[in-house]
Amino acid sequence: MIKLSKFRFATSVIRNPVFATVKDSDVAYFKDVCKSVLTEEGEVRSFNTDWTKKWIGSSRVVVRPETTE
Repeated sequence: MIKLSKFRFATSVIRNPVFATVKDSDVAYFKDVCKSVLTEEGEVRSFNTDWTKKWIGSSRVVVRPETTE
């Protein structure tokens, strides 16, 4: 089992309190203005894992563009 980055470096990296965390109201807003918002753990997991499978993040939401054009 790979440990989340926040647990691997819990003693050396401290979250900057200036940055906010995503609230349920934020997720509701994203869903209101965007067509592709992922919030299910299984859907978000692949976006939280890097290609080497060495680092795993803890994001709870993914907002994707409607198009890349």
